[in-house]
Amino acid sequence: MIRDILTPDRIALNVPCATWRDAVRACGNLLVAAGDVEPPFIDSMIAVVEEMGPYMILLPEIAMFHGRPGPAVHRPCLSLATLAAPVTFDEFEGQIIKCAFGFGAVDNVSHIDLLTGLAQLLQNEEFVVLLRNNGAGKDICVFLRAIDYTMSKAVKGETCMKHREYYQVAAEQLHRQFEEEDANIDRAAQFCAASVKAGRVIHAFGCGHSQMFPMEMFYRAGGLVPVNALLIPHMALFPKAKLSTLQERQEGFADEYLKLENTSPQDTMLIVSVSGRNAAVIDMAIAAREIGMKVVAMISRSFSGKVESRHSSGKLLDEFADVVIDIKCVEGDAALSAEGMEHKFSGTSTVLGMAVVESIVARTIELCVQSGVVPPVYVSSNLDHGDAINAAHIQKYKALISCL
Repeated sequence: MIRDILTPDRIALNVPCATWRDAVRACGNLLVAAGDVEPPFIDSMIAVVEEMGPYMILLPEIAMFHGRPGPAVHRPCLSLATLAAPVTFDEFEGQIIKCAFGFGAVDNVSHIDLLTGLAQLLQNEEFVVLLRNNGAGKDICVFLRAIDYTMSKAVKGETCMKHREYYQVAAEQLHRQFEEEDANIDRAAQFCAASVKAGRVIHAFGCGHSQMFPMEMFYRAGGLVPVNALLIPHMALFPKAKLSTLQERQEGFADEYLKLENTSPQDTMLIVSVSGRNAAVIDMAIAAREIGMKVVAMISRSFSGKVESRHSSGKLLDEFADVVIDIKCVEGDAALSAEGMEHKFSGTSTVLGMAVVESIVARTIELCVQSGVVPPVYVSSNLDHGDAINAAHIQKYKALISCL
């Protein structure tokens, strides 16, 4: 499958190229570095263009360079280079490219197979937009995993079931989540552990669907007791979902609500907002920092980076945080598409965010124990001894946690 050969080490972004020959070399050098081809294959790629013309520009701004099959190619291979600036084919009617694939084949059969697979891939409009906009290499790999599953099912004549595609996309995003955000998750846990060890609490806040994350952390079996979930009714989906949307955009409410809580500079504030743009979450972050708390923000940079603030400061949530954890969902959150559907569907931010908050809890508990402090943890109330254990915790913390 395409994803198995177009791996991150065969993708280069923002490559400076003055001519189309430089673009060919950029693609070819990736294949040489990966041990897929010998250096003379690059000359073969250039020769094909000089002999045949730019017929390999299958789509505007996207080229597909290849050499002739032969002994210089060790295995079927594929590379991708996005260009720092468009390159013009001066010899061929001034056509331009913004990105280029390079591929090699050991024989004519594998050559046709690669060409067919790549042509199928370029029929996907979302992927083409990602290429033309110089998308991140990891985003390209995530997309390939999802689209490869669809293509493999189609080749086998099977129905591509969206529940399996969703699993593939979510699994890849989860892998990125912990590979790329490990240090930030650990830093967030360090703040939380300091609060717990000081006998204080972790405040957790979100609006609308993002109230799920403070709910997940609060009053649950295996969860930390010192979590104060700021479940503001005005920002909940009940009784009218639309009201939560209106309320989260209002300035001067969330910060005033925080004044009703038992707070301290030794507390930690965790705020979840995929877009990071609305007034409520920004007000809450500002108010928490004014108190002296450490602020942890969970946002999606791919989403937040493409929207404007709805706060009078003109700033987004991440600009008021001590540590930011990037939720690896796509812009708009919805991850799947289907023929006949105008809009994408099935978001992944909940799966990713829940994994993050539970990992913060796990690391926080570990850090506390390592320093000699046993943090209080809720026990399932459905166990025979659960009610008695939890009652003792509630008695101790009810002055600090408003929902108890």
